[in-house]
Amino acid sequence: MESIVLSRRDSKENDQIIAVYTEEYGKKYYLIRGVKKIGNKNSAHLEPFSFVQILGVPGKELDCITKVLPIDYFSHIRMDFDKSVFALFAVSFVEKFFDSNQPEEKVFFLLYRFLKYLDSVPQTDVFVLDIFFIQLFHRLGFAPELEHCVFCVESTENIQGDICAFHLAEGGYICENCKRKFFEKQNCIITIPKGILNMMKSLLKISWKENEYTQYSETEKKILHQLIYEYIQYQSEKPLRDWKDIHHV
Repeated sequence: MESIVLSRRDSKENDQIIAVYTEEYGKKYYLIRGVKKIGNKNSAHLEPFSFVQILGVPGKELDCITKVLPIDYFSHIRMDFDKSVFALFAVSFVEKFFDSNQPEEKVFFLLYRFLKYLDSVPQTDVFVLDIFFIQLFHRLGFAPELEHCVFCVESTENIQGDICAFHLAEGGYICENCKRKFFEKQNCIITIPKGILNMMKSLLKISWKENEYTQYSETEKKILHQLIYEYIQYQSEKPLRDWKDIHHV
């Protein structure tokens, strides 16, 4: 079964529990015996964000891994500190926020394409996580509404001027008329340049090819990050660390 390794942790003296994400089962935990012994052939293949084929058998509490076949170690990610941090943050999120045995095929393939992208580009920045997260929540059914007002369905084509607003709790664009009606909920509203809405639309369609988002300025990336992070915080049931600070302890 093809699997993306999410994490590994010790269990007893020489055993470990391995968390993986698969197309068939979603997140799943396995026990692997003797993996900490010197010379164990499976250990090197089970580092987080490795792509592997695993063979397992039923166990008492957890299924047990009997064999691991490497498919892609993503060696270029591991040779770059920043890329490694981005990859670890993504797989750690998937382990923390997803329930076991709840398959999401689109999530599996998004995570794999994200890792392939990181491994293939010469360099990148933390903005790749903004793209990853907005696409992830899109695939989970939480796509932001970028075409119409979330309250009155007025089209975004009718926006007057260069500034508009995004309602975090409702998850989309809010027109000026509705914004005035909901003045008591101003903490749920972010004011953004009109062009950011179109950029958000583009981010949802990025196919993880080199240089697809390099045209954005640092200022635009900063605004997009704030919007994406705060939007996801509202949609998520668990607190999420701001990934722009992941290099800081």
